Amino acid sequence: MSSKDPVRTLVLPLQGATAVLPQAGIAEIVSFSETEAIERPQGEIEILGLIDWHQFSVPVIALESVVGRPFGEPGAKAKVAICNALDNSQQHPAIGIVLESVPRVLVVEDGRRLPAAQEKSEFALSSRHQGDLVWIPDMEKIGHSVNQQLALD
Repeated sequence: MSSKDPVRTLVLPLQGATAVLPQAGIAEIVSFSETEAIERPQGEIEILGLIDWHQFSVPVIALESVVGRPFGEPGAKAKVAICNALDNSQQHPAIGIVLESVPRVLVVEDGRRLPAAQEKSEFALSSRHQGDLVWIPDMEKIGHSVNQQLALD
């Protein structure tokens, strides 16, 4: 793929924030109601529970905790984006991200780039799209941190 090829992404609606990930990094969108609550391990990332997905136990996180935004109880329309963790050392090869609702497709055309980062966290960069702040999570770092938190529990 050249730098001028369009990139298909998904815009992930969070509570009070928005994230963007390449569509290829998201395996499936499932209902949050399938999440089994667990005793929440202490750590940098808020792990809400586990969801069974294709014979894997997938940790479900509040991405808001990664970017310093508040997170409340998920609503009735809440979904979980099952994402590739990209951390080769892990017990959990996928991470679930809680969404407020169904994500939408955004195609970044002809090598256009989102503007440079406005804000940063240890696990994500931000940019602007159509005037709105969007977060671009580092799924490798998130996957590594979540797997470390669960290993210590």
